[in-house]
Amino acid sequence: MNIAGFFQELSNLPKTSKIGILSILLLCLFAGFVLPALLTKNSTSGTTGQPTIVQTRPTLTPVPVPATLGLSADKTSVPAGTPITVTIQINSGTYSIGAADFVLKFDPTLLTPQKIDTGTFFKEYPKSNINANTVAISGVASVVDDSVLIPKGEGTIAQITFQTLAKGNAVLEFDSAKTIVASDGKNVLGQAKTLTIGIE
Repeated sequence: MNIAGFFQELSNLPKTSKIGILSILLLCLFAGFVLPALLTKNSTSGTTGQPTIVQTRPTLTPVPVPATLGLSADKTSVPAGTPITVTIQINSGTYSIGAADFVLKFDPTLLTPQKIDTGTFFKEYPKSNINANTVAISGVASVVDDSVLIPKGEGTIAQITFQTLAKGNAVLEFDSAKTIVASDGKNVLGQAKTLTIGIE
């Protein structure tokens, strides 16, 4: 049926039927053409000329943690004449340690060092010397098969055996001017602890 025939048939229908059919046709026209046009206009009008906002999280830079040195002893209260073993420990923080010098001071009237056993943090210890009132130890990174092994983390630098000599409180501490823990050419040493031995 063509459009002319459709309207001819429509004119022959009762008035109430005509109103119903015309209402349906208008509703279909609105749903098919007018409504989509309105929705498209509303969806684009709110964003025209507005910049797109992209939220990004800031990049957090890790805070460097300095190296620390610790001292511990197998006995911290002993009679005079009793040997003790003092251990030097290191925690390199966030750094890899290429070389280090450790100078430990003590009172030579209360303690005398007898031997040094180097630890495992470094593979190479070019110096471990006993002096009148200090013990000096140096450690460096090692070379294995043309690769440089630079240690990082926690480990033992050395164990030092001392003989106690007389009554008193023997304090062992690092010489801050001569003790250096180096990473990429700079000293990254933070805290260096002290140790007190009570000699009775």
